[in-house]
Amino acid sequence: MEATLHLNEFFVEGGNQKVSHVILHLTEPSTAAERERGYFFAIAELNGAETRDIARLQTLIDSLENSFFELPLPAGGNALEAALARVNQENYAWRQDAPTLHCVVGAIREPLIAIATGGAPLALLCYKNRSGIYQRLNLAETSPAGSAAGNPPERPAIFSELIEGKLGPDDYLLLATPQVGLYFTADRLQKIITTRPARQSADHLQRVLRELQDSASFGGLILHLSASAAKGGPAAGNRVRSAASLENLFTTAERTKATLSASLLPKLRTLATKTFGAAAVFNLKAPAAADPHPAPTAAIRAPHLQTRLAGKATGPFTKKLTGERILAALVRMLQMLAQALWWGIRALFTALATLARGSVLLFFVITNLHRRRRPIVEAWSREWRGWREHLRGLPLFTKLAMLFAALAALILLGGLFTVRQARLNRLAAASQQEAANRLNLQLTAADSALIYQNDALAIQELTAAEATYASLNCRGRENKKTCEELWERLTALFARARKITAVAPIALTRWEGGAAFTRLFKIGNTLVALASSTPDIFTYNLTSRAAERRRTGLPRPPQSSALPKEQDYLALFTDDKKFWELLPADWSLKPLAINYPDPAGPASMLVYNRRLYSISAGSKQIYRHDRTTAGFTPGAPWLKLTPPALDSAIEMAIDGDVFLLTRAGEILKFSGGLAQPFTPLFNPGASAPRGLYTYTDLNYLYLLDAAPPRLIILAKDGRLKTQLTAPVFAAPAAFVVDEPNKTAYVVDGETLYKIDLPI
Repeated sequence: MEATLHLNEFFVEGGNQKVSHVILHLTEPSTAAERERGYFFAIAELNGAETRDIARLQTLIDSLENSFFELPLPAGGNALEAALARVNQENYAWRQDAPTLHCVVGAIREPLIAIATGGAPLALLCYKNRSGIYQRLNLAETSPAGSAAGNPPERPAIFSELIEGKLGPDDYLLLATPQVGLYFTADRLQKIITTRPARQSADHLQRVLRELQDSASFGGLILHLSASAAKGGPAAGNRVRSAASLENLFTTAERTKATLSASLLPKLRTLATKTFGAAAVFNLKAPAAADPHPAPTAAIRAPHLQTRLAGKATGPFTKKLTGERILAALVRMLQMLAQALWWGIRALFTALATLARGSVLLFFVITNLHRRRRPIVEAWSREWRGWREHLRGLPLFTKLAMLFAALAALILLGGLFTVRQARLNRLAAASQQEAANRLNLQLTAADSALIYQNDALAIQELTAAEATYASLNCRGRENKKTCEELWERLTALFARARKITAVAPIALTRWEGGAAFTRLFKIGNTLVALASSTPDIFTYNLTSRAAERRRTGLPRPPQSSALPKEQDYLALFTDDKKFWELLPADWSLKPLAINYPDPAGPASMLVYNRRLYSISAGSKQIYRHDRTTAGFTPGAPWLKLTPPALDSAIEMAIDGDVFLLTRAGEILKFSGGLAQPFTPLFNPGASAPRGLYTYTDLNYLYLLDAAPPRLIILAKDGRLKTQLTAPVFAAPAAFVVDEPNKTAYVVDGETLYKIDLPI
């Protein structure tokens, strides 16, 4: 008869690893030297453990496995005994502080089984007595080691017992964690594993334990050596089923009727060793010197079975790579690299040669050089006919196989493309949802900031939300609808944060002639507009509503201008570097005597308290000019420290403090000749500023911007009051404010508008 070894595992993972954590480990040797030592297995359970304890236990098992396969075999001993001694020594301190540990480790080596236990695992051996009735023995039942009188017993090592022997025919060995014994009595376990095949027993235990839905974990192995044989061969196995897979691991030495008792039972003897200190070591039966019978086949069903990588170095007791191994590995890597490089070069040269040959032939076909077109075309035709005849001559089955292969390739490619596209779509949908959620959070934060009147934070959140919106995919019906809703909410919050107010300007008049207006003044009831393209002035009488274009006698168009509060004259500087005084009473003109320090003239000027203030871009200075009979003094420097942006200043306003407007839309504030901290809070920034206006008796600071077209009203501490926009505005160029009457006048193109101010 042929004997078959059945090895089946069962494993159930609980819901709480801190209550109970089970490790099931089974390693198959991979080299001839390792097969001499046999299979290694470990079943361990930790109760009340932390993550670090579980990691320490896993490291311990890995170290034990490496020691078992790699430590030198001691004379007269076995590999497992030497490995256990090493592990006990290295982990003794951890064992004293570790949580409750139950562990059984072992080795299966032809023809022996050796197991070592720690704690109280289940090691249940079921065997037939001489009457053919199954009896059982718990191999893990031991007595604590004795001690001298009056002395407490020594604390045990991790593995305190070693049992070695042979598994006999029709014997069953159950190795399991102690939690299994809480739900199955020893009698029931004996009945389960002896009345059915080992595979069905393992399935039954696993199914019942899983249905408990307990927080504890369970694991175990069932080993059975069957003496019965089927005519067609050994019993079927799930994972491994061949004699070669176990490399003659087991033999059946006692096959006669005279040997019916358990082979692990007779002749127990205790050996005291230095390895385990006071713990007992049991050798239940010495192995036979030789086994004349052939080795049994095996059927292993263990999902946790893993093949050991030869020479792996994962534990603290593994061998170090020698210089020869390192050199051999480097040589092998260089050989593989050289071979890959050679094949790559060959493929490249083949492709280049084919491309070059085809290009040359195509050149001859196109040019018919040396009349080679016809032979080449005929050769191509013969080649095509040969391929076609070859295909026609193929058997029908081959053609169908080729067709099905092509269809399968197309289906495979289509499936791969579909899977890839579905993955990309899922990623895009997830990214879209993430961006939409982030945008909603930003909009909610901006709304909260507006409620608490924190305009700066609201603008910051809305600016970030605008960037998030730009990353959204708005293609498709659903995405488009979502984007529209988010955009409406974003624009509404932006309008609240920016305090944008839409107004309906009233068109007062239109000055024809294509003048490029730069300044607008209110002198009494008359609005006066100046242009950079003509020396004429344009007037509009608010009482009579008459619009006129007047000649002033100026030789050149005005470049800068200023009107005092008294409105008794209009100071002008023309681009021929001369100063003039225009009298509104009769619109007469006379020169102003100013020896200006900058030959380029002022970039902007303003009359305040009868003094003339001017900005010199070339000198990077603000000059203050006192009034004289004929004009103004050359001017004294007013700034004590020159700001970097003064050379780009285009407009000035004074209310006691001096405000400067730069081409970049920045507003600078000065007091007593020194710069003051000033941060206007409006959004978006002024990208095309056209004018700045305020005075001592005015409450607000007014800024005109052409992109986007709007009139910005600021408190003098920089806080935003409102921003006025109108659909008719295209690029407003000049303005003037009549704050007492809550009115502003704006020139846009050639049209003069009137706006009611909501202040």
